[in-house]
Amino acid sequence: MLLSPDRENTSLRIEVFVLCETAQEFDGRLNLLGTFETIRVAALPVVLPLLTVAIRLRYWSDEEGVHRCVIRLIDADGRPILEELCGDFVVGASNGNSSDVTNILVKLQDLCLGDEGEYGMELYLDDHLEASLPLNIECPQSKH
Repeated sequence: MLLSPDRENTSLRIEVFVLCETAQEFDGRLNLLGTFETIRVAALPVVLPLLTVAIRLRYWSDEEGVHRCVIRLIDADGRPILEELCGDFVVGASNGNSSDVTNILVKLQDLCLGDEGEYGMELYLDDHLEASLPLNIECPQSKH
């Protein structure tokens, strides 16, 4: 039997949180293509045609109901780069299993980043910061 990390204070467990070129979900299966954390560009600003944030969450029966997911992209100083992306999702019964999963895909199109350096992609679940990822932009031309 798979147990929640803390049966006294159950919470959604993050199994996957990555940046990738694209992702798709089919019948509960999560398919990722081209995960990364660093992008090397020839010039700034750079426009990323497609950036996908892929999330896979495991939950237990006592967590059924509506939950809130917020994604924030911040610069190195913690300032937001774009409006936070918010959404509610519903986790249902785990069909007799001890746990089940839900996949969340957030696709950002034509994201413009003007500066070299480290950005942060933050994941909030039910108003709590649960994880963050670096997004590094490197531009060899700017080092001269």
